[in-house]
Amino acid sequence: MDDADRALLAAAATGHLDDDERSRLDALLARDPAAAAELADLRGVLAELEPLRDPAAAWREDASPALGERSTGTTTSAAPLSQLPRQRRPARRPAALALAACVLLAVGGVGGALVRGALDERAQPAVVVGPPGTLGAVEQVSTRTSDGVGATASVVAHTWGTETVLDLTGLVQGRTYSVVVVDQSGRAVAAGTVLGTGGAVDCTMNAAVLRTEAAQVQVLDPEGTAVVSVDLPPVTA
Repeated sequence: MDDADRALLAAAATGHLDDDERSRLDALLARDPAAAAELADLRGVLAELEPLRDPAAAWREDASPALGERSTGTTTSAAPLSQLPRQRRPARRPAALALAACVLLAVGGVGGALVRGALDERAQPAVVVGPPGTLGAVEQVSTRTSDGVGATASVVAHTWGTETVLDLTGLVQGRTYSVVVVDQSGRAVAAGTVLGTGGAVDCTMNAAVLRTEAAQVQVLDPEGTAVVSVDLPPVTA
């Protein structure tokens, strides 16, 4: 889809098309299934922002709370990150917001500012902090290494398991290393594998072990020897 097609979708979302534009729109929707989805998404955004088209209009208390949060970058509750939806939005949603900003700039500055605020919020997610085991919080943890390997590590608790973020150096080029999370009973659960490059390796691994049960993270060489060991602080709450 080129810029002309997107401009046509923006015009279609506002409902202002002449006969020639309607024909072009029908042809676009027929040849590009993604265009129909983007048009629907754009119309949904414009519908949410409709009350703000008039810059002089007062903010209504019955406006959508979610819309207000996106416009100001604030939230109305202190729910942890893991309790918020984790699904990624389709890539077309930001594009629809950007198109909405262009359309609304023509009819009122408030609408355009609102969309820009929503885009800024997406680029700067809220930071979750708390003691070990806090859902969504990044825990910096100490590492022990051997065989010339260097490592820094952090873990993140999720409702579905434990995420481990590793920055590794000194892994032998071409060798395969396994990352495991060891629970309190000594059971090692695979989190993934990495291939040594001879340089820095930055990776994120996930294991189906709840942070409350996780006791250690290990990076194992092909012989099963731990070249990195991370003792995780116990979760007390």
